[in-house]
Amino acid sequence: MLDYEKLAALAESCGLSHSSPLDISTLEFLQEVRDMCNAKQCDRYNTSWSCPPACPSLDELRNSVTSYNGGILVQTVGDLEDSYDLEGIMEAGARHKKNFGRMWD
Repeated sequence: MLDYEKLAALAESCGLSHSSPLDISTLEFLQEVRDMCNAKQCDRYNTSWSCPPACPSLDELRNSVTSYNGGILVQTVGDLEDSYDLEGIMEAGARHKKNFGRMWD
């Protein structure tokens, strides 16, 4: 069983802004989202191991994820000048990636 308090403390110590327990049963695996990937509406298609066609099928993902009894959601909050502040968005994304990676070092 996951110790959410311990994971939340770890997330905070790694610089993540917020965390919350994840109830796996609340996840939805939407074919519509996968269809957007297959229609190449996303520029990451065939460029990342986490995107089609390299990632598992929706059924394989569902079976894999639902085998867990819980998880944790983490968030990084960044200061943006406005909703078009690409530099601020990229900076927050880089900080999130770095801090999330620190959780598993």
